Amino acid sequence: MKLDMRSVQVFLLSPGEGRYRGRALTVFQRLLDAGFKRISFVKSVPDTAGMNSLTRTNLLVFQEQLNTTEPFLLLEDDCEIWNLPTEPIEIPDDADAVYVGVSQWIYPHPYQRLNQNFTPILPNAPPFVLSASDTCTRIRGMTSTHAILYIGRPYIQTCIQAIEPQLQFQTPHDLVLATQHAAHHVYALKEPIFYQDSLLQGQEIPTRLRFNGVCYAK
Repeated sequence: MKLDMRSVQVFLLSPGEGRYRGRALTVFQRLLDAGFKRISFVKSVPDTAGMNSLTRTNLLVFQEQLNTTEPFLLLEDDCEIWNLPTEPIEIPDDADAVYVGVSQWIYPHPYQRLNQNFTPILPNAPPFVLSASDTCTRIRGMTSTHAILYIGRPYIQTCIQAIEPQLQFQTPHDLVLATQHAAHHVYALKEPIFYQDSLLQGQEIPTRLRFNGVCYAK
């Protein structure tokens, strides 16, 4: 299927207060300048433990969008636009989700080990990334969550069911989602649209990457 990213519903996640206010406004303006038409600000869900705030916010959006049908993009407040195509993007018809922002890191362990081993490893190996088309790579275990396009509702339901039991353990949601890739059709763009901007305190070095075959290239 072809998808015009500028017409997709974007949910920009941010606390929106203090130092995060400027970050959210910067990313919001970047989206407007790039021609995105449907941008909604989602204020992060407060969490006394701190670490679970972003996880709970993702979970909230999943729950609210579960009974809708349109694709939507979850975007964090440290993103910069890098390679926004002028034409609609070709996405595999079976895609459950597409990482339109990528990361150098993966979590290669199954769901059952989430509370035993949080150690990610570099994914420069064919078992974890496999070219699927001219535009997309099939992924398994990528831990990046700064820019993900969600499509399949059964997959979103699976994400909800996987995240909820892990809240008590403060498990980062990117690791939880990474454990679900192998059983679903999850892809990443070979030319990612977003990376995390170091000027906004984002992790730019491990996210400003392109796919080159089954490996990464800067």
